[in-house]
Amino acid sequence: MELTDITGVGPSRADDLVELGFETVEAIAEAEPDDLTDLNRVGEDKALEMIVDAQNVLDEGEESVEEEESITFDEEEDDSTEDEVTEEESEIEEEPEIEEEDRSEVEEEASEETGPEEYEISFELTDEQHEVLITALLDSHTDLMSNNRSRSMACKDVLTKLRDGSTMHLTREELNAVHAAMRERRLSYQGNNHIDLMHEAMAIEEQVAAARQEYL
Repeated sequence: MELTDITGVGPSRADDLVELGFETVEAIAEAEPDDLTDLNRVGEDKALEMIVDAQNVLDEGEESVEEEESITFDEEEDDSTEDEVTEEESEIEEEPEIEEEDRSEVEEEASEETGPEEYEISFELTDEQHEVLITALLDSHTDLMSNNRSRSMACKDVLTKLRDGSTMHLTREELNAVHAAMRERRLSYQGNNHIDLMHEAMAIEEQVAAARQEYL
């Protein structure tokens, strides 16, 4: 991953970041807004956008690496068993054709099995923390509609699940979406000196980080 993968960071801005000591996307993702305001024409709001987008780039990079590793493993497994499968097929008699109704049931079961894995996660939230979480997800859903539609829809899906209570079944993408939304909300409260709300957001962020460490 390159610094230029971050939205709004071109070659010139990347050189400026390196001069300030931020040589990687990881360094930007872990920075605070005040750390980046020494850049030319970068205020706290722009710095916050860069930090959040760097976090999104890291999350998407992790998902891509896992998908590539999974594909490589599957290919190796297919190569190692190809000869065995060919020999077995020559000995197996042709199986009776599956009736149309049975075929539909088999396809439905296969579709369910290949869907994204979900994790049962329970958040312990006060009423105020519940409102903070909803606000963070709504803002993230709206802000990401134009440049990260997948993450935006993940926020919307979490909002729907949140209506049934604080115990939810979340996919990897949904859990990452909650993490990014809460980080952005916490930094926003911090930048605007809303100390009480910042602490509420930090409490939620800690629970989300613990869930990501356990399941991802």
